[in-house]
Amino acid sequence: MKNLGFFLLFCLCYTTVNAQNKMLLDSLQKVYQTAKHDTTRILALTSIAYEYRNNKPDTCIAIAEQALAQSEKTGFEKGKAWARLRIARAKITKGDFEIATTLLEKAQQGFEKIEDVKGLAWNYQAAGFMYEMQSKFALAVTQYEKAIKYYEIIGDEQGIAGILMNTGTIYRKQGNYPQALNCYTQSLELAEKMRDKQLTYRILGNTGILYSDQNNFPKALDYYQRSMALSKEMADEYSTAVALNVIGVLYAKQGKLLEALEYYQKSLAIRERFADKNEIAISLNNIADVYMRQDNSSKALAYYQRSLAIHTAMGDKRSMTYPLIGMAQIYRNRKDYDKSIDYAKKSLEIAQEINVTLEIKNASETLYKTYKLKGDDTKALEYHELYKQMNDSIFNVENTEKITNLENKAETAEKEKEIALLNKNQEILKKDSKFQLTIIYVIAAFSIAGMAVSYFLFLSRKRNIRAKNVARELSQKIELQRQSLSEQAEELNTTLHTVEKQRDNIISSINYALRIQNAIIPKEQEIQKHFPESFVLFRPKDIVSGDFYWFADKMTAQGNKKIMVVADCTGHGVSGAFMTMIGNNMLNHIVHDQEVTEPNEILNLMTPLLKKTLLHSDGTVKDGMDISVVAIQYLPEEENITKIETTYAGAMNPLYYIENQEFKEIKADKVPIGGGDRQREGFTYQKHEINNDKLLMTDDNANKVISNSKLVIYLCTDGFQDQFGGKENRKFMVSKFKKLLLEISEKPMAAQKQILETTITDWILAGNETQTDDICVVGIRI
Repeated sequence: MKNLGFFLLFCLCYTTVNAQNKMLLDSLQKVYQTAKHDTTRILALTSIAYEYRNNKPDTCIAIAEQALAQSEKTGFEKGKAWARLRIARAKITKGDFEIATTLLEKAQQGFEKIEDVKGLAWNYQAAGFMYEMQSKFALAVTQYEKAIKYYEIIGDEQGIAGILMNTGTIYRKQGNYPQALNCYTQSLELAEKMRDKQLTYRILGNTGILYSDQNNFPKALDYYQRSMALSKEMADEYSTAVALNVIGVLYAKQGKLLEALEYYQKSLAIRERFADKNEIAISLNNIADVYMRQDNSSKALAYYQRSLAIHTAMGDKRSMTYPLIGMAQIYRNRKDYDKSIDYAKKSLEIAQEINVTLEIKNASETLYKTYKLKGDDTKALEYHELYKQMNDSIFNVENTEKITNLENKAETAEKEKEIALLNKNQEILKKDSKFQLTIIYVIAAFSIAGMAVSYFLFLSRKRNIRAKNVARELSQKIELQRQSLSEQAEELNTTLHTVEKQRDNIISSINYALRIQNAIIPKEQEIQKHFPESFVLFRPKDIVSGDFYWFADKMTAQGNKKIMVVADCTGHGVSGAFMTMIGNNMLNHIVHDQEVTEPNEILNLMTPLLKKTLLHSDGTVKDGMDISVVAIQYLPEEENITKIETTYAGAMNPLYYIENQEFKEIKADKVPIGGGDRQREGFTYQKHEINNDKLLMTDDNANKVISNSKLVIYLCTDGFQDQFGGKENRKFMVSKFKKLLLEISEKPMAAQKQILETTITDWILAGNETQTDDICVVGIRI
């Protein structure tokens, strides 16, 4: 009943996701139906989309694509340009830079065609932000400069302030701290003038980071605390997450690791709710830094790998350098100097490619220390020189003096104004006589001009009266339009609130589904209670997984039997996870309720049970799963020898095992659970038993041999070998995966898992790829 409860709960979550999507579309349809003009409706949609650009980019894209479709249908050029800009901005958040570039180019052409100055300013700013995300700083600054010119034309001080802040951040990343502080100071002055709390908060945080980089902790903490106070005042959780993270950085730099970890974890929790990949990766890297400094290298390495995978997928080269350096330091501490050097060199190459001073310093320092420990004094000296050069450029006297001057500049600005005013008054007094004569001439000229103006005013008086009447009528029309726009704005705000609430419910439902899935899938520690020498590598592609593994410990008439299952369901993400619940439920029913423990009999019962559960309207089952089942029977002792019978059956998923340093494979039946077109009438899955010498076939097509030697068996889905990556951006391939398993088979199981995880991460990184499928590998030494 407990398992049935989990199954029903997940079904409810799955239904809720679809219902919420329908509600979202219904809400947008309501906007279409109630708006009075097509153009107003389209621009309203682009405005709604803009609000989701950072926190919910998929929602932004969905709404903006509807606006684009409507604009193309009606030939509304302005709507096309703005919709493309909104989609591009969301694509930048997701790291889809190639698509974003094409969209920005088309949007720019549209804005130029209709001479939309504001649109051009926003478009250039988005392009600058995209290049900044890719660490292409020179291109980013060029785009920002173009955007500022257009913002100056329309007098948009908020736009200018935002770009000044972004430009300052680029200078800070390049180690040009005086120029960065100059940009931040100008930007902060504008933001405070406009009373823009959100922008002020961001500038204060960036300035705090600048002082933190300079190890000026009191100054940095002052800016961070001001930033945190503003985020709380705005009740902005997203901003609070950023402030929590940077305060964590400050504590870490002061060696207060427990406090730093507390702030990092609070920040990560908020960022995960917003599903902001870039910010999540930053938090993961910072947490890894703390674990490394606490000598918890296993946890640190896992967090670094997760951070690196996200930054690589996003194409954020500068951020990639940090987990690479962290991993290099871990391997140096483990005295694996060659691997440490490889990671540090990757970091240095990236840092030098994008010319970021602080990151070059970090990488060269790591290489210097590693080569020194390795005993290669020549290389150590080479990298020490580079490190010293970068360190001096960051902390040189000239930079310090410039920063001090900039700090003093704000404090002395008012005094300089007063002095300038006094000097001006003194000049006026010295030229008093000449000034008075000039005044007389001016008064005479104005008198003559005044008479002429009076004459012309008299002639135009009647025309003015008529103009006032026209203006009054126009004013009334404008007021009516203003009221209409106000009503529309109020309506849009209501719709926006509804849409945001619906989206939050969807994310909440998926996260709840994750908790359910985590509850039914056994923890690695539970497997290791039964198989002390084992590991589980479980790495979902999305929040929830279409791969799953299952375990049962049953007492039979012959003795204790342990059953291990690894399965790959149709799809991944939510759809795949739905199938994992069904698979888990079926296995519980077959093994625990029906007491079936033979691997082939378990598989033979799964297909009809799945058909009964998922019977479609056309009478066929199109969903299914590839699965491998291993049963390990512990037989009674005979002459002080414990005999173990290992049996296997598989649907599409083979079994790999290593015996006497020889790789062996038992192929699965090429019919998935669910069968589809390949399910023949009367078909049954075959059972195999593992022997250290050979497989013996009997009349009933079962292999029956008892093994009394140690084996290492591997159950896996196809996610590992199908992953794209490497220098040639190809699949990892089955042959390479088999070779890797053979190479690592004699190592401790924990070490095997670490090698597999590191290998696939490096493979993905080398190809600048993202994870393409769920990955599940289970290894057991019997």
